[in-house]
Amino acid sequence: MPKLSDAELITMEIVGEFMGKDQDKGIWRYFRNHWHHGVPHLGSRANFAKQSANLWDLKRRIQDHITWEIGARDDSIYLVDGFPMPICKYARSRMWTNGMYCLR
Repeated sequence: MPKLSDAELITMEIVGEFMGKDQDKGIWRYFRNHWHHGVPHLGSRANFAKQSANLWDLKRRIQDHITWEIGARDDSIYLVDGFPMPICKYARSRMWTNGMYCLR
């Protein structure tokens, strides 16, 4: 059994996401470096990632409940995050496009 409670882990993920940390590694590292005294049972990153993955259904149900409570299920308009994702990387040529190297 993990020493970190499910409530602690979900709270850490919410705080991490709010801070722009969208991967378990970044969230775990932040709490290990800055909040170790507040989360003494943090454990290893591998255990953190496993516990987080095992809570996927609970997190889905929480999201469903929140969308139901705010009436988002009945909305006919949906907001989509348009944050750009880097999809190109330098590989064979030096073509600079939109702030990154892309293949030609």
